[in-house]
Amino acid sequence: MRVTFSIQNRQYLRNTNNSLKNMLKSYDKIMTQKKFNRVSQDPSNASKSVTTRRQLWNLDMYNSNLATAKEVFSAAETNLRSINNMYVSTVKPKIIQGANISTYDPTDRQIIATEMRLLADHIVDTMNADFAERKLFGGTSAGATPYVLHDSVSISINQSVLTDGLDPADAADLIDELTERFGAPDAGGNFEVFNLGGANRSPVVCYNGVPVDMSALDERFAGLPSASYSISYVKDGVAVDRNGRADSNPQEIYIDFDRAREARDNSLLFPASNPIFVDVGMGINYINGEVDPQTAMDISLNGAKMLGSGLYGGFSHNMAQALYDAAFALDNDDRFDIVAAIDALDNSMTNVLQSITNIGAKHMSIDFYEIKNEDYEFSLKERQNNVEGVDIYDEITYFNALEAAFQAALQLSAKVLPRSVFDFI
Repeated sequence: MRVTFSIQNRQYLRNTNNSLKNMLKSYDKIMTQKKFNRVSQDPSNASKSVTTRRQLWNLDMYNSNLATAKEVFSAAETNLRSINNMYVSTVKPKIIQGANISTYDPTDRQIIATEMRLLADHIVDTMNADFAERKLFGGTSAGATPYVLHDSVSISINQSVLTDGLDPADAADLIDELTERFGAPDAGGNFEVFNLGGANRSPVVCYNGVPVDMSALDERFAGLPSASYSISYVKDGVAVDRNGRADSNPQEIYIDFDRAREARDNSLLFPASNPIFVDVGMGINYINGEVDPQTAMDISLNGAKMLGSGLYGGFSHNMAQALYDAAFALDNDDRFDIVAAIDALDNSMTNVLQSITNIGAKHMSIDFYEIKNEDYEFSLKERQNNVEGVDIYDEITYFNALEAAFQAALQLSAKVLPRSVFDFI
């Protein structure tokens, strides 16, 4: 009777191939140090791995945002501290000297005035500093120069904007009230609500196109709505745009009176005064489509808030404008305005110091979140290693066992596989 070995051969080859596959799988685990390389190999742990990896990716984003915020606030603090140091060491002592009639004559005061203007120019340049291809103190504005000087500025609004939605009687009453307050409108129906500057006064400092002396809480502007206002600028006798470039066309700029009044924060009436929120791992949340300020970090820097805005006792509450006004008073030997300028500058310096304090508080928050994220990252990587990682020493031992079994199987092949005629040639 003829005996066949086909079944035995197939079983041997199948077992040997399985042994080789297992050895190669183990080899892959050793080389990649991962339990699996495809979802199909371990669906349960693969799902956990995807979740952990997503959390690690989010953490990298949080850390990147924190690093950006730290750089922004460090640059801002450095610039503001330089302004504070300059004021304490130079500006205030010089102005106090100028106010001393018995020691300094008008010529001396004019020399001090020239120095004050140079220092004011330095403050403006500092507030126009660039950082990472954007203006550091420009708020949400990316490239426009925030602080610009003009010789005169005029702001107008058309009566149609003011009377929109009112019935004829109320509209007529409003027009009469505005005419009494601002004078009659021009032929086009425009009320001039603000006019500052001229040959015999200091430069008009504007932040994002709006004079820093504008005040939402000033009675002169009571009732004016948040709207686009027509603003005309003059520099060296030439009509210019908000950035000082020759342009005879008035600029249409949105002034947010309502928001500033509601928040009682005058800096909010200026353009580009919205926050810039970044997610730093606080669990960002949205309310009516808006970011909840308690769940994100605001990295915008409102230059009008840093240096101040509006008027203080009839004098500018903005440090740069107050310094230009002080220089003008020194030039004109106006002791009353010189003394008033000292008080105005002291008051405006409060804004600078408060800004430095607020930035310091944000620095502390950043340090806290960096430490928290570092601990969280360690926990996530430990979890990732438990889910994905392989015990390299155990796997090498397992591989060696598989290799020994495979080699033994190969040695048994001579006894298991039948010999052919070629074995005897």
